[in-house]
Amino acid sequence: MRFPCPHCNAWGRVRTSERMSPTVSWLYLQCTDLECGHSWRVDAEATVTLSPSAKPCSTVTMPLSPHVRRGVLARMLDLLPNGNHTSPQPRNADLFDDDATAGVPRPSG
Repeated sequence: MRFPCPHCNAWGRVRTSERMSPTVSWLYLQCTDLECGHSWRVDAEATVTLSPSAKPCSTVTMPLSPHVRRGVLARMLDLLPNGNHTSPQPRNADLFDDDATAGVPRPSG
């Protein structure tokens, strides 16, 4: 893996790395331009899942990218059984409806 040197734009090479967590590594780079001689650290982080793992680790929590999330949700919805659900119509009684106010005098106005 190579990164451009922030000073001279020559390619830098990873000389060593240190894994900080399952999703974060520190990469130590050195510029290939001997006259520049710059060395630096790159913090590399896995931030989003583009393709879900076939062997997921329960301790790793990475969000799905929006396009993957849409695809997973679509597949989950396709697997749900189709049901014939009917809901009764809600009854919203009007305060001035005769059924709701039987025996109650109406305000004059």
